[in-house]
Parts: sequence; C-alpha cells; structure tokens
Amino acid sequence: MQQLVDEQDVIATLEPKLAALPRPLPAVLEKLTGRPVKTLMFGAFPESVRRIRGVPWSAAREREFRAILALMRVGSRLVPGRLRMIPEARAALGI
Repeated sequence: MQQLVDEQDVIATLEPKLAALPRPLPAVLEKLTGRPVKTLMFGAFPESVRRIRGVPWSAAREREFRAILALMRVGSRLVPGRLRMIPEARAALGI
C-alpha cells in the first residue's frame, strides 16, 4: 500500500541536510527547485487527494507537471545508467 507523505514531513527531513550546506545555498536551491518539486509531488497525487489536502490545481499546473515529467524523461536518457541510481541502490543490485 502506498503511503502518502505530508509536505511538512518532507521538509522536516530535508531541513537538517540543507542546514549543513553553506549559506546562501539553501535559499538559492529552494528558489530553483521549490516549485518544480512541489509540482511533481502534488501532481503525482490523484485529483481526489489534492482536493482533500486543499492543494490548488489548475490546467496550467497540470501542463507544468507534464512538462517537468517530459524533461525528466529526456534528461534521464542523457545521464549514464550508473549515475541514475543512488549508491545504496547500486549496491543492492550488485552494480
């Protein structure tokens, strides 16, 4: 069964790691990635979940979500396979 992750849980997990980065890097990263990450996270939810959570979603946001997915598909083809996985995943697969 899939577990829904609350945005606050994600932020709480990432904040200590971001705090270790030199300033003002976390603020820059947030500006560069905040909206795309939230769009991906909430775009992956069914409409009913977005409605229950009170997440505003529009046709424009759906297009943004689909565009990010398309960019990720293209980008993933450009990255060597070995670099597409975190070290733990490679180790588990014996790669």
